[in-house]
Amino acid sequence: MKINSKAISYMFCCITALGPMTAVEGGWILDKIVETWSGIEKEEHPSIRVLIAHDIESTSVEIKGTYNLFDPHPEDGKKLSPRFKGKKASLYAIEDGLAWGEEFPGTHQIAIVPDNYNTKITVNGVDYFGSIFVYRMPENGTISIVNHVLLEDYLDSLLSPMYRNEMPQELLTALAITARTNAYYQVQNSKSPYWDVDANQVGYKGTSSSTAGSPVYQAVKETQFMVLSRNDGSSKAPFPVQWGAYNIGKNPSDQPVYSKISILEAESMAKKGMRANTILAKAFPQTAIEILKPTAE
Repeated sequence: MKINSKAISYMFCCITALGPMTAVEGGWILDKIVETWSGIEKEEHPSIRVLIAHDIESTSVEIKGTYNLFDPHPEDGKKLSPRFKGKKASLYAIEDGLAWGEEFPGTHQIAIVPDNYNTKITVNGVDYFGSIFVYRMPENGTISIVNHVLLEDYLDSLLSPMYRNEMPQELLTALAITARTNAYYQVQNSKSPYWDVDANQVGYKGTSSSTAGSPVYQAVKETQFMVLSRNDGSSKAPFPVQWGAYNIGKNPSDQPVYSKISILEAESMAKKGMRANTILAKAFPQTAIEILKPTAE
C-alpha cells in the first residue's frame, strides 16, 4: 500500500464539540473531558459530533458508570454536580434551563462525560460511547442531543450494519478508508456550530454490535488515520467521496468525488486478490492514500 511519506497534521479534538468559542475559552472543559477518559490522549484520537436527536420534548438518559456533569458554556465552564455513579432519568427542558433527575435553572446546555470512555450512555434505549451534550433550543423549549464520539468508533458503528463481514478484507479496508475520508471532511466542514453530522442522514445508530475480531472492526482499526487525498494538483485536504455513482468532468471542490467503479466491481477485484490501494486507485483516480495523524504543536 502506497503511503505518502509526508504526513499531514490536523488537530481534531474535543474542543470543536463546544460550539462557537475559542480554544482558550473551551480549554477548561476540554482538559476535564480528557482527564475523565482514562488512557485517551486528545492529540491522538480525533472525534466527531453526531446529532442523535433534534427538537424533542424529552428522552430517557441512563449511565451505569461514574460520570461528571458539566456546563460547557465558555462563560460558565463549571461542573454542575459532584461525581456520581450511575443515573437513569428523563431529560427535558424547563422554563429557564434543563432537568435530568434534578433541575438546573439558568443552564441551557450540559455535557454528560463518563470517567471511562468505555462506559456507555443510553439515550432512548440506544447505547453510545463517548459523551453526550444536550442543548436547550431557545425557540421552542425543546432539546437537541449530540454524541461526541471517537471517530474510529463512529466508523465502526457506521460501517458494521452497512457492509457484510463476509466481504473480502481488502474491500472492507478500501471502504473504511473512504468512510474516514468523508468523516474527516465533515468534521472540517460542519454545517452547524454544534454538530458535524446528523445521525439520521448518515445512518449512525449508536454503539456498534460488532466484536473486536470482526472483519469490519479490523478494517477500521488497521487503517487508522488513513484517508484519500488528491494528487492532481488540487487541495489535499480531506474531501467527500461517494461510491457507486459516476460523473464526467472535474468535480467542484465542494462536491463529492464519485467512484469510477461500483462496490460490486470493487468486490470482484478484491476476490481476484487485488489489494485495497489498487482498488482505490481504480475507483478514485488521481488520489493517493495519506496519513492524517494529528500531532501536538
